[in-house]
Amino acid sequence: MKKLLPLFLLLFLATSATSPLEKEVYICGSNGAKRYHFTKNCRGLNNCQHKLYKKSLSSAKSLGLTLCKWED
Repeated sequence: MKKLLPLFLLLFLATSATSPLEKEVYICGSNGAKRYHFTKNCRGLNNCQHKLYKKSLSSAKSLGLTLCKWED
């Protein structure tokens, strides 16, 4: 699992450029992150103890992340 962290962070850096027309989302930078969030104050991010990343919706989906259940 620790080997996935550098890959995960590399994907974040590679997809950091976002289109101004594309929706941006927030992602907790932990290894076990499974969800993306439309607001950085989402209740689902309360337990995140890592850095928050602001990414495009398409890059979040390409990482296999799904919408937070609190924002469903």
